Amino acid sequence: MNEFEKQVRSKVADALAAMGADVQFVTELPSVDTADLAVPCFTMSKALRKAPQAIADDLAAAIQPSGLISSVSSCNGYLNFCMDGAALVKGVLDDIIASDGCFNAEPTGQRVNVEHTSTNPTGPIHVGRARNPIIGDTLARCLKRCGHDVTTEYYVNDVGKQVVILTWGVNNVSDEVAEAEAEEHARNAGHEKERDKTYHKLVAKYRVANSMMESDPEVQAQIADMLRRFEAGDREVIDTVRHTAEIMLGGLRERPGTARSSTPSATPPRSCSEDSGRRCPTSTSSSTGTPGSPTSSPTAPQGTSSRGSRAPTTPARPRTAHGSWT
Repeated sequence: MNEFEKQVRSKVADALAAMGADVQFVTELPSVDTADLAVPCFTMSKALRKAPQAIADDLAAAIQPSGLISSVSSCNGYLNFCMDGAALVKGVLDDIIASDGCFNAEPTGQRVNVEHTSTNPTGPIHVGRARNPIIGDTLARCLKRCGHDVTTEYYVNDVGKQVVILTWGVNNVSDEVAEAEAEEHARNAGHEKERDKTYHKLVAKYRVANSMMESDPEVQAQIADMLRRFEAGDREVIDTVRHTAEIMLGGLRERPGTARSSTPSATPPRSCSEDSGRRCPTSTSSSTGTPGSPTSSPTAPQGTSSRGSRAPTTPARPRTAHGSWT
């Protein structure tokens, strides 16, 4: 835009000089999408003793498009300029080639965080959600090229009612009941049965648990009590819920053909639940693991937190989490 504006100002200054006018003018971004840059002619009216629209008409007739300027027009006292998109793209590509791989803006000192992908743990991942990592990573890379200090995060939704219902379902709904529900769900939806992957099995258990909660007051009371204990900081419930979230995340990392034969229990390992000074690991990824893999925060929520954990990822590198870049 700087080069485009420079060319516009030069054209307008030359046209005014040819008209014998020595006046100041400004450029501005128009509020409509019919032009890329505009010169208001109202401030020139007194010096040129003409109406703003007449000045705009005269200038538009005197300026020939060239360089980055594709067209010049006048409307309602404004002189409007449109940018030549093809010339702009060619200029940018020429600069990139000439930079020999070092085409970067100067650091802005501005920190930008892009949260993306962040799928719902109680719903299966499908091709429609593939757009999120594509858009997210593209934005992160573009922002980094603009000179910003960019980080990306995968939001791990491991708190709240949904995950508590999921945990209750994993511990109380049998594999056989979940299997039957998955088959019925596929028939009613008119599509093939969901893949034989851990997180698909967990989703079936969530649907069964949610249905039971709506129809059975006792189940509703159990889940409500579990949610209250979780939000109050009950270590046993927190470990159980976070362990369920880790099972789901592990399922997201599974490759086709590697699913478990049965859904594991959401009850955390005994050694973790008995030792109040330890926390059950919420991710199999280490600090030196593959960037982009979703991980969960090891810190248990306190009070009534409505947000889950955030897993930092590294922009501009392949992502390996559930259907992202591989």
